[in-house]
Amino acid sequence: MTGRKINRLYLGSVNSIIAKRKKADVEIAIADAKLPFEIEKLIRGWKNESPTMPNAQS
Repeated sequence: MTGRKINRLYLGSVNSIIAKRKKADVEIAIADAKLPFEIEKLIRGWKNESPTMPNAQS
């Protein structure tokens, strides 16, 4: 059982509005049939954002 959480990425607190938005973005990416590495890249890109910065959807 060691290392079973090694591939998890933290989105935020379950009560956080920002985390809920991130979760919705991930669900949309899954529905759009994005590849796992693309979704991981999306999540890791959020670490470089300021929490107060508006989302620039492209």
